[in-house]
Formats: sequence, C-alpha cells, structure tokens
Amino acid sequence: MGYLRIFVTVAIPLSWPGFVATGPIVFIFSWNEFPFALVRMTQNATRTAPVGISLYPGEYAFPWETISTASVIAILPILAIAAIFQRQVVGGLTAGAGK
Repeated sequence: MGYLRIFVTVAIPLSWPGFVATGPIVFIFSWNEFPFALVRMTQNATRTAPVGISLYPGEYAFPWETISTASVIAILPILAIAAIFQRQVVGGLTAGAGK
C-alpha cells in the first residue's frame, strides 16, 4: 500500500465529519462578507446578492415587498444546504465529545 492509498482510505474518511461540519459554517461566513463586498465591489455586475439587495433603489418610497422577496430568495440556498447536511453537521460537531 502506498502513502496516497493509506491517506485516501484512512485519513479522509476519519476527517469527513469535520469537513462536513465546517463546510456550511465557512459558506455562511463567506456569504455574510457584507462590509467587504459593499466597499470593494463598485460595479453592478460584481456585487454580491446581499449588497445588491441593500442598494435596491426606490423612486418615491422604500420597496419593502421587493426587498423582502429578494432576501428570502437569497436565503434559500443556505437553508437548503443546512437541511441537506444537518445530520452530518451535528455528527461532526459531536464527534469529539466521546468518553
């Protein structure tokens, strides 16, 4: 057995709960980089969804319905990822809490 095969068959399966537990958390943290994206992304084509929603213009009034709808649509991918990986996230977070 080579070192690569040992790594693939032993180390990766043992670290899989940690990868799954930290993956959604890192995704949510990177999704919420609002201040950085607000300052650095100046063109409309490069803005992230939260920045684009916050800068949505209203002509005479603040368009609450449109902004609420866009916010719900922007949150749906995060909710889907959390629902799909819920069991793995809980298992990864409690993996080190053994006897």
